[in-house]
Amino acid sequence: MCLTSPGRVLAIDGEMALVDLDGMPRRASLALVPDAAVGDWVLVAAGLVLEVMDEAEVNELMHLLHGAGWLPEGVRS
Repeated sequence: MCLTSPGRVLAIDGEMALVDLDGMPRRASLALVPDAAVGDWVLVAAGLVLEVMDEAEVNELMHLLHGAGWLPEGVRS
């Protein structure tokens, strides 16, 4: 099973991004979403940025993850 997580792009170096995932900086490939930019919310799985998300989508996903008990309250990138 692969869990996807929303995060904010902190920096970009070529095809790699540094993404803040709940306060933990992680490197992720932009090969699938080369148009992502610093400051964008993105969905990350297995070290790949899968899509750019808007703020409403991030809020909804985090609400669902909290409701399912997969994330503690207060966790948000």
